[in-house]
Amino acid sequence: MTAPTARERILAAVPAQPSEAAMPDRTTWQRVDLGPVLDGTHSAPQPTIGRRDDGAGLFYPGRLHSIFAEPEAMKTWLALTVATAELALGNAVMYLDFEDEEGGIVSRLLALGAPSAAIAERFHYFRPDGPLGDAGRAALAPYLTSPTTFAVIDGVTEAMGLFGLKPKDDTDVAGFWRILPRWLAEQGPAVLLLDHVNKDRENRGRWATGSQHKLSGLNGCAFVLENITPSPPGRRVNPAYALPRTAPDRSARTLYRAATGRFTGSPTSSSSPSSTARRS
Repeated sequence: MTAPTARERILAAVPAQPSEAAMPDRTTWQRVDLGPVLDGTHSAPQPTIGRRDDGAGLFYPGRLHSIFAEPEAMKTWLALTVATAELALGNAVMYLDFEDEEGGIVSRLLALGAPSAAIAERFHYFRPDGPLGDAGRAALAPYLTSPTTFAVIDGVTEAMGLFGLKPKDDTDVAGFWRILPRWLAEQGPAVLLLDHVNKDRENRGRWATGSQHKLSGLNGCAFVLENITPSPPGRRVNPAYALPRTAPDRSARTLYRAATGRFTGSPTSSSSPSSTARRS
């Protein structure tokens, strides 16, 4: 039996939708008015999610971002630190978990100082074990409206596997971006993908393990974390992260801030396990 092509894998994973011919008013193939950019009235996107201790944000609402690192480099801790900050502001967070389980995630949120009531009310946790489909989109949609400002996809390789897509294939990665991350971003929140790096330090490149489209397909920022101080088990922590920009920032709003500032969690103890991001 012949193996399915990349196109066939993607089409099989995409939920059924009406064709553009059936919805002519919704086509994206229309001329864009450049007047607001030329006359100075255009508002450039600003990174307002995940503010560091100097006030600078890391992530843009409605855009795709990536953090990739070796295991135990505290990718999830960073994502949950941002989530805790958003909850403290009265916002909501969506968390799509393809690697852990609810006990591990909630225990970290509590360690970061997130109130139990806020977690129960506004931290929307999902643990899918199958492709998205129409039913999946319908299940997610109610939790993507305001006040949801931040959405996390924890485990890109595992998520792609549910769709039968290959992380090393450019077409498959582009298809997955369209099926899930971009669809989430189109609803408004800043979307963060947590991913791994190639095991070979000398030849891992500037992007997460697999296709280079994992980098070029982003329209926000990407960072790579390197662990400095391991997190002591069983202790409440205050993770701090130095995060220079390491990949194209489409709006160039974090570029000049890249080498300064730290992202700091809730001060729950004097223990400060850290990760740093290196410029590639």
